Amino acid sequence: MALLAGIVFGLAPAVQTAKLDLRAMLNEATRGSTGGVRHQRVRNVLAVTEVSLAILLLVGAGLLLRSFERLQNVQPGFEPENLLVADVPVSQQVYPQSPQRMEFFDRLLDRARSLPGVRSAGEAVSLPVSGTAGLLHFNIEGRPPKDPRDFILIGYRPVSPGYLQTLGTPLLQGRLLADADTERRPFVVVVNQAMTRKYFPDGSALGKHVQIGATPTNEIPWMQIVGIVGDMKQSLASDPQAELYLPIRQADSMLPIFSVSIVLRTQSEPRGEISSFRSAVHDLDPNQPVEKVRTMEENISNSVTEPRFRALLLGIFALSALLLSVIGLYGLMAYSVSQRVHEIGIRVTLGAQRSDVMWLIVGQGMLLTLLGVAIGSAAAAGLTKLLARFLYGVSATDPVTFIAVAVTLLAVAFLACYLPARRATKIDPLVALRYE
Repeated sequence: MALLAGIVFGLAPAVQTAKLDLRAMLNEATRGSTGGVRHQRVRNVLAVTEVSLAILLLVGAGLLLRSFERLQNVQPGFEPENLLVADVPVSQQVYPQSPQRMEFFDRLLDRARSLPGVRSAGEAVSLPVSGTAGLLHFNIEGRPPKDPRDFILIGYRPVSPGYLQTLGTPLLQGRLLADADTERRPFVVVVNQAMTRKYFPDGSALGKHVQIGATPTNEIPWMQIVGIVGDMKQSLASDPQAELYLPIRQADSMLPIFSVSIVLRTQSEPRGEISSFRSAVHDLDPNQPVEKVRTMEENISNSVTEPRFRALLLGIFALSALLLSVIGLYGLMAYSVSQRVHEIGIRVTLGAQRSDVMWLIVGQGMLLTLLGVAIGSAAAAGLTKLLARFLYGVSATDPVTFIAVAVTLLAVAFLACYLPARRATKIDPLVALRYE
């Protein structure tokens, strides 16, 4: 495509040159011509098109960058500083029974809590702001669904005692999960604020019973809601979803758990505890793998990889278009000055000031730029609606972005026009009048 473009746009002026009338070119009347009105219009159209495309891409990039900035400032619902996280999957062959798995997870948690640089620790099947948390059907005691259209889904979060405290999730009502909440005790659950707002708008969630499964059954235990905590986000770009936090031992008796993510709240830089944590796991089981050791801040950063990539990619295209449009304007104005030397000499001889010559050239370039900005902004107002689903906290027609892009391009275009115009003001009229 690059070679084809070079051939096409190289042949066009070559063909035009081959058709030139030699007598007309040698005629004195053609001196100072810019190549004919038609050719000048073609160059102007190309320059306006470059500016329009630059505006379109710059607006798109600006919207994505502002959206990404908003995403980075979203509060996830907990305190991500000084948190080290790691995934610990266990083998179904080595730990086939629930007591074996739960004993290993308990011992792992105890060892993690005993590390010198660790303040607290907890385990969960899925971490917040990971986008991988599971959804399950559930039902509320006394409110059975009438038909499949009434089936409801909720975020299913098996966690260990101390997990919510380690994250710094605020307790709003009731209590958090405790070590005594095992499979031998009545089943309990902690819910988040989004769940209570959606299913208990009267604020009566505490003490109510819920059950995993779309419809009530005697085969699955009912779980009493004993606490309500603040919302944590699974995605920075979406609203918090309704979630249930179950004691990990009770959850394993209903749905076996073969992998947990452990969270360590450290006293200082969390990555400094990686080696000691790996050693603790190795001491418990030399063959046990530890996967994806990272800080919680890195975990959150990874969740916005796609928005970051989209903003970077479109930003590169936009800057390339801006550079091309500026080069195009500069080339057009420089060529115009070189072709109008004789005209400029006559103007100066007849009394034109250097400032008049300056604004003659700059005015021509800025008029083309303003036309391109107008066309590009109108196109962007329509086409950026395609970006709406990728934006967070920013409108597809955000006026701040449109104005900032337009002002930036006008400023850069002015510089591109000013340099040839400044050269035009230095033309000696005596030399210009003899210019061929």
